[in-house]
Amino acid sequence: MRQGSTSRVPDTLLDVAAYNPAGGSELVKNVFGFLYVVVVAVFVVRLFRRRAQRATSERIAAKAEQEARSIGEEGADKEATPLAAAWGAAQAAFFTYLLFQLSTNVDAYFGRQQLPDQFTARNITVTLRTVIQGLSYLATFIFAANAVGLTGLTLQLLLSPPQKSAAPLAADSESEQEEP
Repeated sequence: MRQGSTSRVPDTLLDVAAYNPAGGSELVKNVFGFLYVVVVAVFVVRLFRRRAQRATSERIAAKAEQEARSIGEEGADKEATPLAAAWGAAQAAFFTYLLFQLSTNVDAYFGRQQLPDQFTARNITVTLRTVIQGLSYLATFIFAANAVGLTGLTLQLLLSPPQKSAAPLAADSESEQEEP
């Protein structure tokens, strides 16, 4: 060895083979982080591809439905009413309340639990806590957003109800009167 060198030569085989739990943790985190991003990207691309195909098929179906209505066939579509929208908003608000109570209880439960002392077990515990709490609040937010949207729809239907268009029917009846 050179003079002034700070590197040390292992004395025994045990020094070389000693387990270091933090030795490769950064590499493993980076590799699995990258793999996670790739998997999420694949699923997002598949999701948008499916939605694009569905939107295209719905547009084609909507055009066919408009043509069928112009011929005179009646569709089986249900029209939104203020009562139905208000009932849906009330249901979504009720589920929002229940899910918020559940989420706060989950928070309280995890707050009472002690974290393990071991590094790996602590990381797993924190990850599971985060996922469970995040999913519970996500479900709460989704139902709250639905409640707000349905409340807005109720107000819109009450303030400006949809008007039935009588113009196509009048045009059809005029053309029928001219023919005989």
